[in-house]
Amino acid sequence: MQSATAAGYEGFCIDLLEEMAALLHFNYTIFEVDDGSYGIQDDHGRWNGLVGVLQRGEADLSVSAVTITYSRVEVI
Repeated sequence: MQSATAAGYEGFCIDLLEEMAALLHFNYTIFEVDDGSYGIQDDHGRWNGLVGVLQRGEADLSVSAVTITYSRVEVI
């Protein structure tokens, strides 16, 4: 089963997202961050990429192969 929101995407993360959505009864929209980065903190403490999107509340969750680092855990 592939939802319209996952069109063009496949793999474990998509399967996991679809199962979670079915079990927990939520809808989702997949989008890619503009810079394609998982997230790096700049000299001013701001984050880009996926971490920045989560930190700013522009996304509610991430299902991805991002590496969890100590500095990322501190902000999301």
